[in-house]
Amino acid sequence: MDIKNRKALIVGGGIVILFVVIFYIIGSNNNSVQTTSNSNQQQSLCSDITSLKNYATVVDFKELKKDPDSFKGKVVKFTGKILQIQESNNYGIIRLAVTQESYGWSISDIIYVEYQNHTDAVEDDIVTVYGQLTGSETYKSQANFNITIPSMMACLVEKGTGKPVNTNQPITNSVPQKATTTNQTKTQTQTTQPIQQQSVKPNVPALSVSCSVLQTSLSVGQTTVWTVQSSGGTGSYIYTWSGTDGLSGNNQSISKSYSSAGTKNASVNVISGDQSINQSCSNSASVARPAPSPINISGTGQQASQKFNLEQGLSIFTMQNSGQSNFIVQLLDSNGNTIGTLANEIGNFSGSKALNIANDGSYLFNVDSDGPWSITITQPRPISAPPMSAFNGHGPQATAFFTLSQGLHTFSFTHDGSSNFIVQLLDQNGNEIENLVNEIGNYSGSKAVHIDSSAIYFLNIYADGNWTVSIQ
Repeated sequence: MDIKNRKALIVGGGIVILFVVIFYIIGSNNNSVQTTSNSNQQQSLCSDITSLKNYATVVDFKELKKDPDSFKGKVVKFTGKILQIQESNNYGIIRLAVTQESYGWSISDIIYVEYQNHTDAVEDDIVTVYGQLTGSETYKSQANFNITIPSMMACLVEKGTGKPVNTNQPITNSVPQKATTTNQTKTQTQTTQPIQQQSVKPNVPALSVSCSVLQTSLSVGQTTVWTVQSSGGTGSYIYTWSGTDGLSGNNQSISKSYSSAGTKNASVNVISGDQSINQSCSNSASVARPAPSPINISGTGQQASQKFNLEQGLSIFTMQNSGQSNFIVQLLDSNGNTIGTLANEIGNFSGSKALNIANDGSYLFNVDSDGPWSITITQPRPISAPPMSAFNGHGPQATAFFTLSQGLHTFSFTHDGSSNFIVQLLDQNGNEIENLVNEIGNYSGSKAVHIDSSAIYFLNIYADGNWTVSIQ
């Protein structure tokens, strides 16, 4: 290559390099201008509350919880209830419940909010926070489990009319860094380092819950009260009741009136902060039907009585007879089936017998007698009874109701008759708990029985002489 051509090549190459340098400088200047513009826009969000509110959007929490990092840098607002708030050295954190359910604010949907300066909001306040999502925050629960929730840096915590906080803190897309200086622009960008979470997290005591019903025995239509006692946790509690016959409620104590008989139970779920306990109540309510009116039936001689209605449960038949021959009384159902023999005596008679009636329905008596007789039917539904330790009488009898405590009891007996002496322990519904005695003639003895639960009981006694019963 000759010298002329070599010079032309060198000059052409220099021109190409010159254009590359010019385009690089122009591109760098454009990028610098755009970066400065973005930074100014972000800083203005925290200093201009009106613009912040207009710019902030609402994010679906389910989507945010699924992938919080994908929302990093987004300017948002959330309204919710403060579950926990702590401030220290001009820095604060809030655990904010952001989903409102029918029973209150759900503790499953929580945002971790950081802010600078001070707010007059306190725990249980409803607030709206404005700021920028920063990803997620992980902390340990009282049960030592790691819990990760979405997080944000707030410019504004608004309660009522609202007071802005953190207004000097610019929103940035990056993690806060130390101040840096460039020789080209001689400008400085600075952000504040947040305090570490553990320096402001309180030591919350373990949650403890118990519940019970105040009136354990009642009749259909009467009202009882279920109540819960809670301690520990944050000191703020959310209650959710459930139980028999649609029992429900969200208060510490709830009243319930039952329309059907039976044993009624309840449980309550208590939430305090990030702790939750579902507690079954320590006792139950026994609901009895109201006692129907007494039924009186009478006649003379052998007779099938008129029909009458009996409810399911306990019936006591009190009988009188004036005659010289047999006195036999049988209870029949509407199909003529024998339910039980109530009396099988000779001559004059006065006594009573209890039966548990299995089904509501129509019944009648078959009576064999040679004289006038009468039968009174009562259907007691006791909800309370006194403690009693001694009984005495003559002939067959259903005793008065009494209360027995749970545990071991000793029953002692005497009888001076010549025929059967039978003593049964029944519950308040007429169900047999224990056959205590089955002897003939004179008798003196005792029997120890373990009572499974404190409740109302009575004795069904069949005898032809004088008898006594004592309970220890």
